[in-house]
Amino acid sequence: MKPLDWVRTAGRLLRSTAGAFDISSIVVGVVLVGILTGGVLVSVGTLIPYAQDSAAKQDLYALRTAAGVTLSTGSGRYVPLSEMTDAGLLAESTSLAAQPDITGACYVAISRSASGDPFYLTDTSTDAKPLTDSNQPGCLEADAVTALSSSIGAPLPARYSSDMGMPTFDFNGHEFMKRDYDTWNPALGVGPHFTGEWYSSLVTENPDGSLDLKMYNPSGNYPMGAQIISKKAYGYGTYQITVEGDFANFDPNLVFGSLFTYDWTDGPSGGHNEINAGEFSNWNGNGVEALLNFFKDTGGDPVIAKGVLWPAGVTQATVRMTWEEDSIVWDVFQGADTTGPVIAHAEETEDIPVPANEQVNINLWVKDRGLAAYPALNVPTTIVTIRDFTYTR
Repeated sequence: MKPLDWVRTAGRLLRSTAGAFDISSIVVGVVLVGILTGGVLVSVGTLIPYAQDSAAKQDLYALRTAAGVTLSTGSGRYVPLSEMTDAGLLAESTSLAAQPDITGACYVAISRSASGDPFYLTDTSTDAKPLTDSNQPGCLEADAVTALSSSIGAPLPARYSSDMGMPTFDFNGHEFMKRDYDTWNPALGVGPHFTGEWYSSLVTENPDGSLDLKMYNPSGNYPMGAQIISKKAYGYGTYQITVEGDFANFDPNLVFGSLFTYDWTDGPSGGHNEINAGEFSNWNGNGVEALLNFFKDTGGDPVIAKGVLWPAGVTQATVRMTWEEDSIVWDVFQGADTTGPVIAHAEETEDIPVPANEQVNINLWVKDRGLAAYPALNVPTTIVTIRDFTYTR
């Protein structure tokens, strides 16, 4: 039997076993499972969307099987969906789309549920997942994924964006806001700066394109904080920031959040998807550490990937954080880019948070739980410069 004939024979088998997922069968199956396991009976209005989504996921799993067949019998690369349907591995569908990258090394498949929601699967995915603008699969550029989803009538929901009632400004091609005490919504909480006073005037846009964040304490007994927040939530991808300051000599009560994600729609106590790419402070009285950590979606204490004891004399650093579906990777470099000496590397692969409405935050503030010998009110005025910020996906 020729390879192509074998593929077509396999296709008929696949289509007869995995390619026909009708809603009525899935609804009946779900009801039976509920009865057999003592499950609670739910309304049909709830059950039907669940069944529709299950059918969309099953179509993706059938495509994964077909893609595996073409990979093993062809040239060792993934092929376009049209080649799989031409070979008889899959039936043509107006609710299923798939595309490999230019080399055929990976692919993205998207299925539109009858509920209207898109789901995706990649060559490395274990399970099909909802597709949103901030929860994208990789392999293809974001624009290509959006076009692929739109081709089956499933345009992606707009990525979360909010100016939170504050004026915006441009920093390296990204819109940010300057947090200000007078325009801030108190329902969002006043922390973490212990006085609750943040002022937009303490963020300076410099002629060279950099930003200065100033923790200002002119009286010596009442510090005021500085913070910027991105207008848009970015989700999975690579975040990079270059910062400059006398970090090793920070006052023990001073904190610099060099870059962290935070979902303000989750409330002041939620902290959903807070991922820190270097939170500088003298946390334990043993010298300034830059914490690389994150909070799980399920709550509880943060997962600390690494606490980096800051080297004396290093005043400029570049921090890169890559957040993906199955991992978070941090790298800290000395100097203005990623070519300098590596200060630290850390990664986590468990309990990785799923993107929600988290925006990028950078701040400079004072904690009121430091060493007794260094009263928080006496923290001296301090400036940290943000040289660069980039996001790529």
